[in-house]
Amino acid sequence: SSSQIETLAKSGEPSYTLTLTAPLGGTVIEKPVVDAQMVQPGMPLFRIADLSTVWVMADLYESELPFVETGQEAEITAPAYPGRTWKGRVDFVYPYLQGRTRTNQARLVLENPDGLLKPDMYVNVELDRNLGNQLSVPSSAIFDTGKRQYVFVEQQPGIFVPVIVGL
Repeated sequence: SSSQIETLAKSGEPSYTLTLTAPLGGTVIEKPVVDAQMVQPGMPLFRIADLSTVWVMADLYESELPFVETGQEAEITAPAYPGRTWKGRVDFVYPYLQGRTRTNQARLVLENPDGLLKPDMYVNVELDRNLGNQLSVPSSAIFDTGKRQYVFVEQQPGIFVPVIVGL
């Protein structure tokens, strides 16, 4: 700071220690220097992050993509904190797949006021999507001939009629 420079100029003596004040509040997430290391101007000494709001990167299967959209609400749980949940929302859905995993990523934003969620922590994301009313039957109720699939629908008490269904 300017006052530190003035103090040094007035004393004319070198200082073996230096107090650094961060330009912002947060958590030190990286310290690439060690004690007694010489530093140069512009060299990073610390990396600080504000972890009160965090991003969660969710991996999505291709089949799930039609059901995920920006602004969608999500519930996040962490194995490290059983019974604890956080609310978030989808902030961005990336426009490409990850080549190795064949998954797509979505970025979720959530508040982390107590700082429990840490960078690179594994979490589970549950996205809720109303798909409307859907007719579903258990797979055990489907009769498969190899060419067609049928279910038997009761037309009258005790009278069942086969109906072709698509899987």
